[in-house]
Amino acid sequence: MSYFCEHVLERHLEEYRAASITEEAAKPPSMGKINHCGCPDLFPEHMPSQASRRSSQRNEIHAKLKKWVRSGRVVSHADVYRAWKVHSTLREFAKHFSIRTPFAARVLDTYGICFSETLAQRFRLGELLPDLANEQGISQKLLVKIIQVTGTTVSKGRRRPMYDEAKVALRYAEVKSVRRIQIEFGMSWATADKIVREIGLK
Repeated sequence: MSYFCEHVLERHLEEYRAASITEEAAKPPSMGKINHCGCPDLFPEHMPSQASRRSSQRNEIHAKLKKWVRSGRVVSHADVYRAWKVHSTLREFAKHFSIRTPFAARVLDTYGICFSETLAQRFRLGELLPDLANEQGISQKLLVKIIQVTGTTVSKGRRRPMYDEAKVALRYAEVKSVRRIQIEFGMSWATADKIVREIGLK
């Protein structure tokens, strides 16, 4: 109940008690019709904040029309391509336009750069989520969401990258050292040892 309603209710009760003569008449009136007034709530919960309204009005993507409206102006393809060519990482691209990284990914896909599909393809070929996330300057959680947009399934944990077993076998036959295989192919010692054993060279 607003302050105005409380003040009116209190004043009403005082005047009613002062004018009462009998004990029966001194009873307060029914509260059913006075608990809620027609005054509008000053801070309704369902209304978005001014910051969110300004943000929605400032940036809007029209996927079917393949355009991004920024502050009432359509951002040209040339501006988007030029910024992506200069920065080439999602974090720097988003910083260039002062937008959030998830929105930046949508902008790139809308303008035909196929950012999400490119990352998904690299992931399917065996690149690790931490490496891709560090390269783009984003969190792994956001990276997973971007990849999943393309319909690619992302399993939990780190994916084991794909190695050319023929090259590993040939190199191991020359050096006879799991440690050398680990260093040259950029893998852990346990992974190098496992591959060598699976090939049957150890």
